[in-house]
Amino acid sequence: MLPRLRQATELDLPRISEVRHGTAENRLEDPSLVTPAEVEWYLNEAIFFVSEDDAGIQGFTCANHQTGYVWALFAIDGAQGVATARRSSMKRSRTFGSPGTGRRS
Repeated sequence: MLPRLRQATELDLPRISEVRHGTAENRLEDPSLVTPAEVEWYLNEAIFFVSEDDAGIQGFTCANHQTGYVWALFAIDGAQGVATARRSSMKRSRTFGSPGTGRRS
């Protein structure tokens, strides 16, 4: 089954953290550099989607719709290659419109 995309919620944060720290690429040397305030801002004010299948959340993407800055795009290692990251990226791109437009859907 293909992953489904939906808006992230606060209840998703523990699994999002597992995904972020469960990737072989782009590991954070110091996870404390990602502050709770940053995560809260992206969750409440920006674009923040999770990609999930029947087993649960397999990836996520966050982007600032005002600047076009992609803050995060991760898929858990076992889910890579099943369209998780690609679908997340496409949804993020469709949602933002052009950088600086402030558009969010």
